[in-house]
Amino acid sequence: MMTYKKYIERIKNELQMKMGAEFLVLISQVKKNNGVILQGISITDQSNNMSPVFYLTDQYKIDVSSPEDCETRIRETIGEIIRIYYDQCLSTAFDLGFFRFYANVKEKVLFRLINFQKNKDLLAGIPHKCFYDLALVFYCDFSNNFFENGTILLDNSHLTLWGVSLEEVFADALHNTPKLRPAVIKTMAEVMKELLAARIDKKYGGDDETKILVKEFLAKEHDKGIKKDCQSSAMYVAGNQQKLFGAAVLLYPDFIKNFADRIGADLYIFPSSIHEIILSPAQKTADRAELLKLVCEINETQVDPEEVLADTVYYYNRSIDVIELIS
Repeated sequence: MMTYKKYIERIKNELQMKMGAEFLVLISQVKKNNGVILQGISITDQSNNMSPVFYLTDQYKIDVSSPEDCETRIRETIGEIIRIYYDQCLSTAFDLGFFRFYANVKEKVLFRLINFQKNKDLLAGIPHKCFYDLALVFYCDFSNNFFENGTILLDNSHLTLWGVSLEEVFADALHNTPKLRPAVIKTMAEVMKELLAARIDKKYGGDDETKILVKEFLAKEHDKGIKKDCQSSAMYVAGNQQKLFGAAVLLYPDFIKNFADRIGADLYIFPSSIHEIILSPAQKTADRAELLKLVCEINETQVDPEEVLADTVYYYNRSIDVIELIS
C-alpha cells in the first residue's frame, strides 16, 4: 500500500504541474494546539495574500483503501483540491491591511483557553494570562461565508505594532467574547440526544417515511437509557453557540456563579475539551481521586489530542465564589 509520505508527495507534484509556475505548492507542517503537528499541502499565489493548507490524512485513508480504485481516487482528490482553491480561496481573498491598526480589530478580539504545560513553547511568543494549569490566549475573529471559523491568533508582535498593553487586550476580549460567543448550557441527556440524531442522519440520510420511523424508534429507546443515566449524575455541558473554543465560558464574568446559584449547589467542573466544559453538582461523598482518573481516561480515549484541555478537575465553592483546582 502507498505510504502517506509518497501519497502527499505525489499530490504536491501533480498539483504544482497542473496549477503552473505562478503558484507555489508545498508540503507544510503546521503546529497546532498541544504541540500536535499536522502535515498538509499549502498553495500560495503571489498575487493573493492567502495561503490555505489542505490536510489530507483522512482523505489518504479513503484513497488507498481500495488498490484497484486508488489511481482514480487520487486524480479525483487532486481535482477537488483545485476546485476548492479556485471556488473558495481565491474568491474570498481579503486585505489584511485592516490588521495594522488596533481600532480596526478591537471589537473582534476574543479569548480562549488552552493547556499551559502542553503549549509552553507557543506561549513564549504570544500574550496570555494564566489560570491554574490553563492559559488564556487571544485571537481575532475573521469569519466569512467560506471560512466559517476563521481566526488569527494574536502574538507579541501584534501588541507591539498596535502599541497596546496585555491588560487592554484582555479587557476588550473579556467584554467581546461573551457577547460574540454566547454561552449555552445543555443537560447531558440533551447532548446525547443530539449526537444520536446526527448519527442517524449520517447513516440513514434523507427524510423518507422509513428513515423517519427509524429515527423516532431509536431516539425513543435511547431516551430511556439517557434519562435513567442522567437522573443520578445530573451533568451539564457548557459551551458557546458556535461550538468553537467554548471552554472559555469557564471565565465569563459570573457565568459559573449564576449557574451554581440556579441549581443551588457547589460544582465540579470537568475541562472536557477546548470546546466545552462539563458541570456537575458537587457531592460530599465523591472520591476526588476517582474524578481525576475519570478525566484522564476520557482525555486519552474520547478527545482528539489537539482538543484536550486539561487532565484536572475544578471545584467551585459557591459560598465564597471561588474556583479551586483539585489536585
